[in-house]
Amino acid sequence: MKSLFYILFIVSYIPVFGQDLHSSNIQYLSTIYNPALTALKNETEANLTHRSQWRKVGSNFKSNTVSFNTTLMPNRRKNQGYLALGFNGYNEQMNKTASISSFSINTAYHLFISEQMRLSTGINVGYYGLKLDPLKGSWASQHNGLFYDENLASGEEFLTYRQSKLDVGAGLVYTILSYDKKVNLFQIGGAAFHVNQPKISFLTAADTKLPVRFVGFSSVAIPLFKEGSYIEASVLYQNQRMFNALTFGAMAKIKLIEKAKFTSSNSKLNEVFAGVGVYIRNKDALIVNMMLQKSNWTAALAYDFNTSGLKNSNNNNGAIELKFSYTIPSFGVNSRY
Repeated sequence: MKSLFYILFIVSYIPVFGQDLHSSNIQYLSTIYNPALTALKNETEANLTHRSQWRKVGSNFKSNTVSFNTTLMPNRRKNQGYLALGFNGYNEQMNKTASISSFSINTAYHLFISEQMRLSTGINVGYYGLKLDPLKGSWASQHNGLFYDENLASGEEFLTYRQSKLDVGAGLVYTILSYDKKVNLFQIGGAAFHVNQPKISFLTAADTKLPVRFVGFSSVAIPLFKEGSYIEASVLYQNQRMFNALTFGAMAKIKLIEKAKFTSSNSKLNEVFAGVGVYIRNKDALIVNMMLQKSNWTAALAYDFNTSGLKNSNNNNGAIELKFSYTIPSFGVNSRY
């Protein structure tokens, strides 16, 4: 009986493992959507993101993502194509018993079609790891007569299952930059992840594979009345077998403080931007985004207001996502600073 329960327990998690993480800060299209975005503006950049959702449903989904990107040719000749390298790592805890972890190396080449146009290709290679720990679940033996107490012994004995698989993806991005190279006036790209479809079943006889995730996105920036300020409209579509997600919306980014023009100090980088945006994830959430950028530092906050049937079970509590970035402009070429 216990063996049968364990098989059912494992099978019930296969659809969960078949879905990738997503981000609500789509104003920052990153390498989790396309490896060809690696160091697209010839910069060194570090990112950290934390996301928490479904806190009232009994399955507190949490995810943490870290990435680092840099150019391999910072002092290249003007308009010369260049290589870029980076990595992504993330851990997603679905509940107490199941988690996903991933680490990948991204390599991209950015070809200059003209002064403002770039055609970028990229690949990512890494591992995709799964973990199941039934002992961390909730059991009737852990009810003390008044409430559930997770510190009580469950009286159950199960193995903890882990596995990691080779994971491969690729992407293509076309970008038109502004004359000062600070803004992506137009961008369109597509990518495919898990193209080798690694096996994700914990059952020896099963042949369940991780489905390919297809990603398509585009963005258009419209300059505003103030120099350096603009509105960026974005659309992002993802498909992974039976799961589809369409997100679209816009963010206004306003320059609050100009950089110092007559100094040799670090105040040359002392520009401040603020932004606010609204996005819709179709049939799922209304997303409100805010950001603040000062010099090399950027902080962004996104909150999802549930519009799906889940809002009734979650007391209208959505998801919150925090993102922090630090950028070092490369010397010898134009950067957004």
